[in-house]
Amino acid sequence: MRARQFPSPGRVALFGPGGLGREVLQLLRDLTAAGQECTPLAFLVDPDSPAPAALHGLNVHRDAVAFLRADPGVSVVVTLGDPVARARVVARLEAALGPRFATLIHPGAWLGDSVEIGAGSVVMAGTTATTEVQLGRHVLLNPGCHLAHDTVLADFATLAPAVALAGGVEVGAGASLGIGARVLPRLRIGAGARVGAGAVVVRDVAPGETVAGVPARVLGKGAAFGQAGINQENAAMPTQFSNPPGMHTPGSRYSHAALVQGERRLVISGQIGVRPDGSVVEDGPGQIAQALANLGTILAAHGMGPANIVKLGVFLTDRELIPAWRVHREALLGTLAPTSTLLLVAGLADPRFVFEVEAEAVA
Repeated sequence: MRARQFPSPGRVALFGPGGLGREVLQLLRDLTAAGQECTPLAFLVDPDSPAPAALHGLNVHRDAVAFLRADPGVSVVVTLGDPVARARVVARLEAALGPRFATLIHPGAWLGDSVEIGAGSVVMAGTTATTEVQLGRHVLLNPGCHLAHDTVLADFATLAPAVALAGGVEVGAGASLGIGARVLPRLRIGAGARVGAGAVVVRDVAPGETVAGVPARVLGKGAAFGQAGINQENAAMPTQFSNPPGMHTPGSRYSHAALVQGERRLVISGQIGVRPDGSVVEDGPGQIAQALANLGTILAAHGMGPANIVKLGVFLTDRELIPAWRVHREALLGTLAPTSTLLLVAGLADPRFVFEVEAEAVA
């Protein structure tokens, strides 16, 4: 039995009907058998996917956003083993729908009381995490992994079956560790790094490096995780956010500076609370939500998501709307902290509007 209980996932759709998706479907059915409220509803795929119309008793839907919009009570898990592919789908869904991700822990996993788990993560059977372990968003732990005390896995980190991390190990965003890999205490696996099956890691692995062997040796270096389009960790990003020495600590969730090194720059005009049909949202919080949804639509149309945002400019006509803005910002960005400016203004060009947001994004 695991160390503690987690909330039941409820009704869940799985994006990706491949091998991992079918394994996660079995995880959901095991949760149901263990007495949790858990109902797998459907597989979701891209419109051009060759997947069949149904698989393992579930229908396969080719418009994921439409399926999820039709029922706001349904959460989703992105069941793609490749962390870059997983992150791109997450960014696309978040841009269209906001955070709607279930966290799944198999009843046969053992997690200590102090283990923290981010949204969208999947923990398979036989995995153990002892104490003071932190898992980011959309982390994947395959069967039989062991995480010792004080290990930290950043967003989209991926561990194949039977990976063992000794105490104090840090695994960067989007890093992948192959079957049976071992990492010695207090080492760091950089963002986007790849560790071969059976490797024994005895030194830090730089972002984007591929290592293999016993002891693990560098085989090459490719694009780090952020350079593949998902900005999660400064050491690997085409855009590096910073709060330089000599500057005061930001008073909210933003960064003082962004060093942009990407190849594609998207500048987005100010977005307001106008629905796709041209109607105006009347209330302030609703305008904030709709403006951010419009922002997400534009990002998705250019193959980007919230993680690609490097600068936000926010205009409010009412100070009382600041808490609502922060709630919606948190829903859009999570722990991401791009550069940002918030201004209280006497009014916008059209007096019906109380909120406007502009943005710049880089991929």
